[in-house]
Amino acid sequence: MPGIVAELARDELADVVGLTARVNDLQRRIKSLVEATAPTLLAMPGVGVLTAAKLVGETAG
Repeated sequence: MPGIVAELARDELADVVGLTARVNDLQRRIKSLVEATAPTLLAMPGVGVLTAAKLVGETAG
């Protein structure tokens, strides 16, 4: 039984590592798009990349 638990844990860890890499890649892509599209939003206190992206997405059309 311990062998199967270790195998499942390794599988879960591999999933987490893969998803973390994907999230990081998406964050980089979103950041570059927002910096190009709405730099004034990013200059506002308290507005980060994801908030600015959400605002752009909601008002884009």
